[in-house]
Amino acid sequence: FRRVLFRSQVNTPPTITFNPTSPITLCEGNTANINVSSSDPATNFTWNPSTGLNTTTGSNVIFNGTTTQTYTVSAATNGCILPIPYTVNVNPLPTVVWPTPWVLSYCQSDAPFTLFGGAGTPNGGTGFYSGLGVTNGDTFNPYLVNASPGTGVNDTVHYTYTDLNGCTDSVYNVYVVTGNPVVDVTAGPPVCFNSNPVPLIGTPSGGTFYGTGVNGSNFTPNALNGVPTAGGTFNIGYTYIDPNSGC
Repeated sequence: FRRVLFRSQVNTPPTITFNPTSPITLCEGNTANINVSSSDPATNFTWNPSTGLNTTTGSNVIFNGTTTQTYTVSAATNGCILPIPYTVNVNPLPTVVWPTPWVLSYCQSDAPFTLFGGAGTPNGGTGFYSGLGVTNGDTFNPYLVNASPGTGVNDTVHYTYTDLNGCTDSVYNVYVVTGNPVVDVTAGPPVCFNSNPVPLIGTPSGGTFYGTGVNGSNFTPNALNGVPTAGGTFNIGYTYIDPNSGC
């Protein structure tokens, strides 16, 4: 009879810590730096599958995938392998649309207007407009776009939508804003009530004069529609439309 004794040593598994802890949730297109550490400095880590990862070995990986993945992280130390699951949830970006039911070319002198039509799905999120000339998140004011006289400036305006998952996407339209022409009226000297009509000079030529005492391109001091006027100061206006831009 012979007796043989064995001594068996069972290694205590190390404590594995993930930062951030699993599961994590991202929006499509975002990346995540994932760190894993062990109470045993000699631990080696491997990740499987490789989908969406910059590397499959080591304690630091970068996730840049487009779909949800669950990885098996194998922690190897002292000849033992400890498999640990780690999940990255990926939410898709919302679908964002912005139809264009209005003209996309404006003069700098056009009145502000409310932007509309931008929408996103899934429903329930929030959206806003942004860009040069946009105020209060939904109003476009062409006057705020810095455009030189007679020159069109391409102004990109975005509609951004964020869904209930916090995921954001955007679309844009391009507005062409043309600067107003520079106009001027040459002021004449003081005149008497019984003076002859005074020619008016506007720059550029081809515009329209308006105001009290104006008759065509003349200022008539002594009559307004045949009725004598009192003396005083009269304001003369001049409107000019650029034939090329319509502004």
